[in-house]
Amino acid sequence: MKEGSTVTGVKVIAEGRKIRDVDFLIEKNSLPNGEKTKAEDWYKCRGTADVTNGETTIKNCEVHWYQCKNIGKIDFKVKRWGDES
Repeated sequence: MKEGSTVTGVKVIAEGRKIRDVDFLIEKNSLPNGEKTKAEDWYKCRGTADVTNGETTIKNCEVHWYQCKNIGKIDFKVKRWGDES
């Protein structure tokens, strides 16, 4: 996904301790002041976006990512590819 891409249809699919990888996220990502994040600060989200695959733009791909209240969106993954244009 290109920086500045718009994600639409955003939905939270898991939060806090219901995220399987929350302990890994807490260890890997610190707050800007160096403190560790808390489990309740994390969300796993999904939405749709236009994704660039080299020279081709793929439309309406389903993307998943993790989001922390004080850090922002990280770790985008394309879960379902859409139509090429």
